[in-house]
Amino acid sequence: MDFIKDGKPNFSLLVADEITDELTIRAINEFCLFIRKCTDKDQPVDTRYRADKNFVVIGENLKLVNGEIAVPYETFGEDTAYFKIQNNLIAIGGKGRGVLYSVYEFFERILGVRFYAPEKYLTPRYDNLIVEDTEFSYTPAITYREVYAPDFRWNREFSARNRGNSENSPYKLADMGGGALWALPNCHTTFKNLLNPYDEEFGFASHPEFYSYRKDEGCRVAGLSGSW
Repeated sequence: MDFIKDGKPNFSLLVADEITDELTIRAINEFCLFIRKCTDKDQPVDTRYRADKNFVVIGENLKLVNGEIAVPYETFGEDTAYFKIQNNLIAIGGKGRGVLYSVYEFFERILGVRFYAPEKYLTPRYDNLIVEDTEFSYTPAITYREVYAPDFRWNREFSARNRGNSENSPYKLADMGGGALWALPNCHTTFKNLLNPYDEEFGFASHPEFYSYRKDEGCRVAGLSGSW
């Protein structure tokens, strides 16, 4: 496909008349943003598929090209990122947050975009770009992904662009795909959740050896101060 031609996007973005999925809307907005950064132009938008034009279809809008391109939804796992380039179509979609991650994977792998800092990107400029037919699918091996640094924790766009999904970050809104937790409540220890001293089977009364020894008290204790 001639993806960029003579410095302009050589495709239309296929978008349904009504979109209900906030994550798809966010993914479309991110796609448009980085197309503009790589070409200094906006791509046209259409609401109907035509076999004689090039199209990019994202997330919920893939229903508009049912039968035109096969997407293996049944193979998707948690946060799977997926895109497929076939003839005149580019299908970008995934599972859950993977819809958004798929857009970032496409820009990184096909256009060479890099996300270095909240407002520092590498966005190559293209006069012409031909993209070959290909299929990409990736499911993160690590379910919970957090970088404990200010740029990730306080900038929701930068965190998402680097596939962060920690609920500890304040950016976790529906349009960014939500977040993941590794323990509740949100704190620096999982002691109360994983080893409740009042638990009848595994509590302190039955298994004091599970709990920390306090030298100053000369015994094992159920809590930090010895009194829970």
